Amino acid sequence: MVVSPEHQLAARSSLVIDDFHRQHFLLTEKNCSYRTPFHQSILKKGADALTELEFHSVEAIKQCAVAGLGIALLPEMALKEDLRARRLVALPWDLSDVSFSAQMLWHREKWITPSMAAFFEIAKSELKVI
Repeated sequence: MVVSPEHQLAARSSLVIDDFHRQHFLLTEKNCSYRTPFHQSILKKGADALTELEFHSVEAIKQCAVAGLGIALLPEMALKEDLRARRLVALPWDLSDVSFSAQMLWHREKWITPSMAAFFEIAKSELKVI
């Protein structure tokens, strides 16, 4: 979870569930693989409801967060440059109970292009491969 450096929660060293009351969550569409586990996790921790703004674009979510419009929930790999440049800051909230899986499949008898091989290598280096 990330916010603009000027957001009221940005400078906090710890958060409690009540800190999210009246906050806007900037989220991907409902069928996104990490949105549902996040939603279930935060409700288990005591949130009674979330004010959600739904987007179909990761970049739109990031730009809204940079503009101070709410709390964005996005994968770290989508945020690396914005976090490094301090356009966004990570909130101190434990999301260790949120996990999801992704799979990459290819036909073993088909030729793998150099571009595909490069993509597989980048994915392996960036993602936790099991």
